[in-house]
Amino acid sequence: MTYSSARNLLPQRPSAVLPDLDYLIHLRRYGLHLNLHRYRVCSRLSGNYLSRLHGRGMEFDEVRAYQFGDDPRSIDWQVTARTGRPHTKVFREEKERPVWFLIDYSPAMFFATRGALKAILANEYAALLAWSAIERGDRIGAMILDDQPLTVNRNLFPFRQGSRQVMTMLGGLVKHEAWRGRQGTLNDDLRFQRLSLAIKLAGKGALLILVSDGRFLQSQMVKQRFRQALRHHDICNILLFDPFEARLPSAGILPIRHNEKHLVYLDSDDRKTRERLHRQFQQRLKSLKFCDGQSGYVSMACSTEDAPMIRLQQVFGE
Repeated sequence: MTYSSARNLLPQRPSAVLPDLDYLIHLRRYGLHLNLHRYRVCSRLSGNYLSRLHGRGMEFDEVRAYQFGDDPRSIDWQVTARTGRPHTKVFREEKERPVWFLIDYSPAMFFATRGALKAILANEYAALLAWSAIERGDRIGAMILDDQPLTVNRNLFPFRQGSRQVMTMLGGLVKHEAWRGRQGTLNDDLRFQRLSLAIKLAGKGALLILVSDGRFLQSQMVKQRFRQALRHHDICNILLFDPFEARLPSAGILPIRHNEKHLVYLDSDDRKTRERLHRQFQQRLKSLKFCDGQSGYVSMACSTEDAPMIRLQQVFGE
């Protein structure tokens, strides 16, 4: 599927503010055209991909006599010295690669002035990438980043293969109590604990996919733990933002509703207010780019107006 065909064939989102399980299931036909083991460089401001994912690991298969065309770097010098004939190590691609999703469900994710709520988009990005992963035989697991105790098949989904696992994960996202107004903020200690647990559960050689609005990676200790994960894992960091957050328009007093119970008013004509919000947004962008240039790390910033399939197609398209 090409970039243009993805744009023309995208289904209509049922709602910009409420999740729809049938729609997330329908995205399977689009996720099949994505490949998490490749990428393309994009020059757009909202979404620069900065390094290649490693893809599946390679595991040792056998040692055999060196043949013309073999990579000299794979020569087994110990066997060569013992036998007096050149031998080479043969590797094969691992049959599967674990893919672990970290999906932020903090209150700020339930906000948008254009497009769809960040949480709606987080579901769609996760669905597309999960369908892509299982198509290639990869196991997937997920953790919903909230302030509730971890419960299997509610906000914690251990590694499993197959479409049933994707359905279980998507069902957990759609049925999450945050959609009923129960949204709790994660403090830095809880963020660190959840990230550390996710890294531990992922084992080694996994692809970690974080979908958030950048606030999850604000503290230094969480950033450091995130950076350490790159020693053993690939990481795809997807940051969602609303155009309102990137550039506040001068439009007088604006009511901002964070959830069903909290309504605040913002003076968008106040220069200091606009500067403060701009600084906050720039800090969030820094949380996206602090691992730039490191092998195995890709990052993308996506507006609430962007279509997830098109954004992913630009980089992970077949």
